[in-house]
Amino acid sequence: MRVIHLIDSGGLYGAERVLLTLVDEQLKQGDIQPLIVSVGAPGEPEKPLEAAAREAGLPLHVARMKPGLNLKATRALLQTLGVGSEGEPVLLHSHGYKFNIILAFLKVREALAVPVVSTVHGYVRPALFSKMWIYERMDRWALKHLDGIVCVSETQKRHQLPERLQARATVIYNGLPGMGKTPVRLPQGKYTPSQPMKLLAAGRLSPEKGFELLLRALAPLVHKGLPICLTIAGEGALRLRLEHLVDTFGLRNAVTFAGYVRDMEALYASHDVLVMPSLTEGLPMTLLEALRAGLPAICSAVGGIPEVAEQAPIQLFRAGDVRALEKLIEDALHGNLPIRQHTDLSKFSAETMAEGYHQLYTGILQGVAAGVAYE
Repeated sequence: MRVIHLIDSGGLYGAERVLLTLVDEQLKQGDIQPLIVSVGAPGEPEKPLEAAAREAGLPLHVARMKPGLNLKATRALLQTLGVGSEGEPVLLHSHGYKFNIILAFLKVREALAVPVVSTVHGYVRPALFSKMWIYERMDRWALKHLDGIVCVSETQKRHQLPERLQARATVIYNGLPGMGKTPVRLPQGKYTPSQPMKLLAAGRLSPEKGFELLLRALAPLVHKGLPICLTIAGEGALRLRLEHLVDTFGLRNAVTFAGYVRDMEALYASHDVLVMPSLTEGLPMTLLEALRAGLPAICSAVGGIPEVAEQAPIQLFRAGDVRALEKLIEDALHGNLPIRQHTDLSKFSAETMAEGYHQLYTGILQGVAAGVAYE
């Protein structure tokens, strides 16, 4: 079967890394011919996702079209890709609200007898009546008209999908290669000013990631003279705001902004604890990568994180609770973080993820062949 993955990507974050891993595993499966179709605006240079796919030798088609919900250009793109022509079965896999909405409007299933699957990687918390708020409402409408809906955690399925869609949704956890039984590097509580405990936070610098809360939790600990430092890896619209807060809170000597980091493995190896204070999440790939590297984590209990915590060295706190986060960081500093010392992450392997999608695709295509909708 041919599986065409459609995405309009703004960086190389969780959804993009999931897609790269999935396509790599689908090539190994042998009976799937995956293709990443990366869409951008006319004249836009090579995107990070495109560069990563090219460097990894993954099948890639680059397309440029006028921004927005461009139905005409998408219809032409599908024609160029041979979607709807005679041949082996084709399935479209959308990664993001843009193509969910466009493909629902185009009625691809009815017009071309080609099914559409969407992975809901996660929603943010947009301001009421903002452009993103409108798109998210349109996305939930669009999902009703697609053949398959994938959530990346049970929590996301229950809390982010309307009840009428939950029965149709499948949970497939994000996965990484090399996930299995992993020893954990527990904080030892022997830190000094010359060798402080090194905290790591990573992700897009946007409000839902909770970095401002982390700075507020860190400030009183640093002011007490505790040997702690923080590296923030990532770029985004909030960088200037966060840098201003670092100066306001007197944290300039304790906080480093690393910017966008392509190879995170070196950071995982050189830090002691991952801190993830997000206000909303799907199932963060950064967390899985850090756990695979043996790094323990302090995380807010949002999205699929509590489900990962059942198998991994993660200490949870209520999202937005600055005092609780402050206490957990201090506990880690003194070696008192109550987390498991061994972990089995095979549930979040790339192989398990790819097999879940394979089963979903097969069921949907069988439904198309029989002339019935997949439920």
